[in-house]
Amino acid sequence: MFAACLMSLPSQGGANELQGLQVEPPKQITSTSLVDHNGTIRAFPGETKRWKLVFFGYTRCPDVCPTTMFTVRQALDKLGKDASNLDIAFISIDGQRDKPEELKRFVGYYGKEVTGYTGELKNVRSVEAQFGVTTRKFQGKTALAYTLQHSIFLYLVDPDNKLRVMYSGATLPATLSEDMRQYLVGNS
Repeated sequence: MFAACLMSLPSQGGANELQGLQVEPPKQITSTSLVDHNGTIRAFPGETKRWKLVFFGYTRCPDVCPTTMFTVRQALDKLGKDASNLDIAFISIDGQRDKPEELKRFVGYYGKEVTGYTGELKNVRSVEAQFGVTTRKFQGKTALAYTLQHSIFLYLVDPDNKLRVMYSGATLPATLSEDMRQYLVGNS
């Protein structure tokens, strides 16, 4: 269960106004073994001591996931050189179908900065639970004919692997890049 309190950051009315939902107190994310899009077992979020922007989705999503990832790509482009201080993680909620090959193809559309993750169901569910992600499966007529619904947030995790900020999947690229620049430059 996700027990942290979410608070809108206070509006200052100035150019440095932050738009995300601050997680108070910041929630520690513990490392879990996942498989990256190259088929390598890795601890997520790991020990990189870098900021991480995390999104949960699946490669067969017809609309929200590719749209959100395109928003991330646009925000990275707006960040320019500051984007080099940020790791992007796309964690598949569909480990049954999203194997490393599919993830590699999917994340490849959004840039080399993006790492796709999948893994054993229990490990993926453990990471989902830490972030408070909810998923629902709607079964079709065959075992692999199903659709998924999931919560749609982008999560900003600090270099100490603490969840600091959440953004709606509808956040505009300019808003996302402006906020992230303040975190990356002001708190790196």
